[in-house]
Amino acid sequence: MAQKTPLYNDHIAAGGKMVDFAGWILPVQYMGLREEHQNVRQHVGLFDVSHMGEIRIRGERALEAVDWLTTNTVARLENGQAQYTLMANEQGGIVDDLIVYCMQKGRDYLLCVNAANKDKDYEWMRAHNKGAEIVDESEMWGQVAVQGPKALALLEAVFGTSVTTIPHFGFKELAFSGATCIVARTGYTGADGC
Repeated sequence: MAQKTPLYNDHIAAGGKMVDFAGWILPVQYMGLREEHQNVRQHVGLFDVSHMGEIRIRGERALEAVDWLTTNTVARLENGQAQYTLMANEQGGIVDDLIVYCMQKGRDYLLCVNAANKDKDYEWMRAHNKGAEIVDESEMWGQVAVQGPKALALLEAVFGTSVTTIPHFGFKELAFSGATCIVARTGYTGADGC
């Protein structure tokens, strides 16, 4: 049975045309592809990406584990920085692409993986662990991608503070409605946003 994101009822209420994607029920459009594309290119668009996987790697050997699992040098990351990287298999092929977020240098990393590969990626990480705590936190997370030329202004209005100071592939924790949100400039589509 397909899974639903935390925003499922909102998509239905807004008239979203729902489809199955990698075992998730997600909206593919609301008013039409051309209109929505133009709105994102000229204004701002929001995309429910809560189906993505979030895997936490913590502990004294977290850096060693993440450095071993990914192709980039994770040790270069400071708190609040992220990097786009790959997990490679023993033959040098790609297991998956992902983003590593440095929550606490050397001790706490959040890895955002593709929805369709989440279970496979989690098992790969566990099988190739170097002694860190590895936890699939995907059920605890929701994600909204905000893109377009007015994305940062929208986020500033929502959070009541500027997000323009967050560097490319940086992130910041901000409060919203009693919760702590991670606002990350880690998009790689070419459009501005978080």
